[in-house]
Amino acid sequence: MWETINLLISDGGIWVIFILMFINGLVSTIPSEAVLFFAGIFSKISGQNFFLILLIAALGNLFGTCILYFIGRTIGYNWIFRIKLIKKFVHKETLDNAAKKFRKDGAHWVGIFRCLPHVRSIISLPAGMIKMPFHLFLIYSFIGMFLWAIFWQGIGYYVGVAFFDFKVYISLFFIAFLIIFLFLFKKRIDGFLQKEKIKD
Repeated sequence: MWETINLLISDGGIWVIFILMFINGLVSTIPSEAVLFFAGIFSKISGQNFFLILLIAALGNLFGTCILYFIGRTIGYNWIFRIKLIKKFVHKETLDNAAKKFRKDGAHWVGIFRCLPHVRSIISLPAGMIKMPFHLFLIYSFIGMFLWAIFWQGIGYYVGVAFFDFKVYISLFFIAFLIIFLFLFKKRIDGFLQKEKIKD
C-alpha cells in the first residue's frame, strides 16, 4: 500500500494528494499518514511549497469528512430505535441526553478522532446525526486535520525513510500530545466563539 501511494504521488503530484485525502476523509481508507508522509517527501524533492501541499491535503480531507457529516445530519439517529434489540436496551431519553451533551461539549473529540488511524472519518457521522453546530464541527475538524497533516508531512519532509525505524513511538507520542493540546485549547476556542456570539 505505501509503495503504491508513493508511486501515485510521484506521478500525479499535488492533486493526487487532494484526491487521496478526500477519499480518506470519506471512508477512512488509504492511510492518511502514508499519503502525508509521501507528500512531505514529494514536497522536498519537487520543490513544491510545503504549506500549499499541507493546505491542499487538509482541504481534501475536510471536504470528504463534511460529506459524512451531512449524511449523518440528514438521517439523524431516530432510525436506531427501529432496531428491536437496541430499542430493548437503550431508552430514547437516554440517547437524547447523551446527544445533547455531546452536541454541546463534545466538539473537541472531533479534533481528537481526526488523529486516530482507521477511525478518523467515523466521528463525522454521529456529529452530523446529533446535529452538532456545523461551525464547531468545521473548526475542530480543521484543527485536528491540520495538526495531523503537519506532523506526518513534516516527518516525510525532514526525516524521510528513516522514520520507519521509529514509527510506532512517534505515532503514540503525537496522539498523546494532541489529546492534551485539544483539552487545554478547548476553553480558549469556546471563549472566542462565545464572544463572537455576543457580538452578533
